[in-house]
Amino acid sequence: MNAQLYMADLHSPLGGMKCLATDNAIVLLEFCDCPKLDEQISFIGNQFGIVPHRGEHRLFHELQLRLTEYFSGSRREFDLPVQQTGTDFQNKVWSELQRTNYGERISYGDLAMRIGMPAAVRAVANANASNKIMLLVPCHRIVGSNGKLTGYAGGLSRKRALLDLENIQSLF
Repeated sequence: MNAQLYMADLHSPLGGMKCLATDNAIVLLEFCDCPKLDEQISFIGNQFGIVPHRGEHRLFHELQLRLTEYFSGSRREFDLPVQQTGTDFQNKVWSELQRTNYGERISYGDLAMRIGMPAAVRAVANANASNKIMLLVPCHRIVGSNGKLTGYAGGLSRKRALLDLENIQSLF
């Protein structure tokens, strides 16, 4: 049987989300109003050599349940399989992002230190911006070195709401 790339719309209090999944892992979770969403879906389809199609998938049901729990405050981590499509460096950054705990705020410099490349702050920021699996790979927990909010593909108001949900203090 050929591999499949499934697509579904999910719900959150911060807006609708689009999810893509292979047979075994989530490969995209993004807010539906993201300006680059169509480009990201095409990129992932090209990476896998598969055209995404709408369809039922157990991961969509499990993810929707976990999103509901997360936004209600009863879930602090996501335990679903993810698969990113990026460079070795990006994958290293994203893997470290997944080790960032609920309620923890770190800077891009901190993240660069964690991966053993303290001079790669700008590259870490670019990798963070290229994350296609929001919330499960928690790029919203990363702030500027001065503690202020910096870019977030879902928008700074959503980033602020996610940090508030996790009781993360930032210098807004």
